[in-house]
Amino acid sequence: MNIQQLDLTIPQRHLMEIFANADPISTYGDECVRSLLTYVQSLLTEIHYSSPTLDRMLAGTLPHIDFERRIMVALCEAYDCSIDECGVSLSEITQDDYRGMLQNCYPKIIDDLFPEPVKSIDPTQNLLVTWEMGYGLKIREELWNIENEEFRAILSLIYEYIMVCSSGWPVLYQSFLADWTKYLLTREWPDNEAELRAKLQEEKELRMSYQKSNIILMKKNQEYEDAKDGSFITVMEAARAVLEKIYGRDSIDKEADAWRKRVTDGKFDLGTPIEGRQGRKFYPVGNIISAFQATNQEMITDEDIAHAIDSRSISKARLTL
Repeated sequence: MNIQQLDLTIPQRHLMEIFANADPISTYGDECVRSLLTYVQSLLTEIHYSSPTLDRMLAGTLPHIDFERRIMVALCEAYDCSIDECGVSLSEITQDDYRGMLQNCYPKIIDDLFPEPVKSIDPTQNLLVTWEMGYGLKIREELWNIENEEFRAILSLIYEYIMVCSSGWPVLYQSFLADWTKYLLTREWPDNEAELRAKLQEEKELRMSYQKSNIILMKKNQEYEDAKDGSFITVMEAARAVLEKIYGRDSIDKEADAWRKRVTDGKFDLGTPIEGRQGRKFYPVGNIISAFQATNQEMITDEDIAHAIDSRSISKARLTL
């Protein structure tokens, strides 16, 4: 069969189209990777599976990345030490040491795009950077147990392609081309035109359904964000919620009280509190999340902090005053 006539429902042809439309000039451009990950998202829909992190990445709802903290966490993991042992501010180290840290802990893209440290990174600007700043690992963890062989083969190729784009190493280009060629040569190419046309129509309908679902999801996300504005929590309860996510429920009172003191030392705007019974003060969730993210000394991401606190918060209508 003429490959040019293969239907886009065939994964090989779909991947060919994405690679063929990629911009070969743009350095560290993420257009091709964005298309590949969008295709993965559509395949997940077909097998009734999902990756929450991938959905948020493509929808542009991930929180800003704390660049300095992510580098320090990666450095601690590389040298098997705690954040307190190896944690120094990037402003306190030399330019050579900073570049050395990037080269030891991250692929070439991070060193090239961030020759000077920045406070935070917008995760919507470049999916390659977002992937390398830890979210790629979270996506892989969410998808590792899918047993569909064809889907796993596609995932493996896409993971390898992202590594090629981020690293800039010629040897990885060669490895990817070898695996891509092997993938194409070991697949059966269907030649039933009527069946292909039926599959094409099915995929078109599926894509329309996915687009409608995505619009609904974005609307729900916005409703969720708006609802948070009316949620409240005490500082101590927020500290317990975050620490329980890390250590469980055992023996965290001392650590929770220490974190409470860091948050309430007067450096953060916690908003206007609502006073409940026994003098308990409930603060707006958004302000509390920001304060805890700014005082984070634990091995937990900003995203997990926000989720832990928000899940324990209560609406103003339910407060016992």
